Amino acid sequence: MATTPAKKPTPKKKKNNRGRIVLTVLMVVLIVLASLLIYKIGRAMYDAYIGGSEEEPDTSHVNPVIYETTPVAQSTKVGYYLLGVMGEEDAQSETDLLSLVCFDKEKKTVRILQMPQDTYLGEDDTFKVKRLSEVFASPQDLLWCNVCRCRVYKPAVSEESTHTECGTKLTAKEGSSTVNLVEVFNRQYGLPIDGYFIFEQDTLRKLVDLIGGVTVDLAFSVKTDEVTYEKGVRAIDGAAALKYIAASGNGTAKDIERFARFQQVCTAVLQRLFAMEDTKMSADVFQPLMVGSTPIRVGFNDDYKSIVELVRALSAVPFEEMAAYVLPGETVSEGGETYYSVHRNDVLALLNREFNPHGDPITEGDLNLTELAGGKESDLTATLLSQWVLEQETLIVKTEE
Repeated sequence: MATTPAKKPTPKKKKNNRGRIVLTVLMVVLIVLASLLIYKIGRAMYDAYIGGSEEEPDTSHVNPVIYETTPVAQSTKVGYYLLGVMGEEDAQSETDLLSLVCFDKEKKTVRILQMPQDTYLGEDDTFKVKRLSEVFASPQDLLWCNVCRCRVYKPAVSEESTHTECGTKLTAKEGSSTVNLVEVFNRQYGLPIDGYFIFEQDTLRKLVDLIGGVTVDLAFSVKTDEVTYEKGVRAIDGAAALKYIAASGNGTAKDIERFARFQQVCTAVLQRLFAMEDTKMSADVFQPLMVGSTPIRVGFNDDYKSIVELVRALSAVPFEEMAAYVLPGETVSEGGETYYSVHRNDVLALLNREFNPHGDPITEGDLNLTELAGGKESDLTATLLSQWVLEQETLIVKTEE
């Protein structure tokens, strides 16, 4: 029987893989290009808004003058602080002593600008008063925009008392004593303020007692309720230290006398603190001081540990590199009142030379100062705190609070 020959299997058509390969390659290329584009856009936005850069950032153009606080790019190099003592009336009274402190962290120097109480503020609408010492007790009410959630200054206030930015009717908001005081230096001197340390008089007394008293060379005898400290080198308690630096008459000449006595006490306080370990300084001095009934008014993280860190940083500065200056100016009469009028040119020169170590030069336009008189030569002599350094060995133990 004849067999039917088997059919040969039909050959399969070869798949065309060339198109798939081309399509895959195109997709990979598109993904790579998209990734690069996303990276470039993201990197540009990061550099523009956050400031990230693989290279060392160029901070030479950063000018602290335009900032309320020191810009981040400069904060590791310099810090600006206010140091003040209140008057004796009450916690909301006028300031009795006030200084601007510039701490150059990089060069390890401290410069102190001592501000006479009668320093004239001019007609600036930022302040309710014309005398520096009165700012703390009489803060200016704020013009406030509830929509923009910010304070509004005159150029942005319309004739209808609305905010020119958004048209919202402005409201009055209670001002802040410390904020208004800081604004004196922000708006009139073009300098940032990173923190403030405002002492009530009783706080200063407690501080001196907590560190065991201070040894100073008394220019005159000081009598307290408990003891009389004769003129000369003496270890004195907080009550005596307070009496020694307290007001003794009015006027710039008396202010300058008190500046010198305050320098003596501050130098001795710093010597005591520099000699302490951080844990002891924290536990035995600033912690009990800050939790008491009259703490330091602090605008520096509101944390006593931060104060200890600042004190420790200052301990690296030799007293020979701590210099104090009196604000250049002179006493004048204006409208039946006596003021201390700044000398604009001298102030500008002093700020650039001693109080602006890392920023662009402060210009005439950065100052918002009113000069009432300029006929008297300014005293630009520096007082070095090193002249007040004395041995701080004797401790006074207070049995009272």
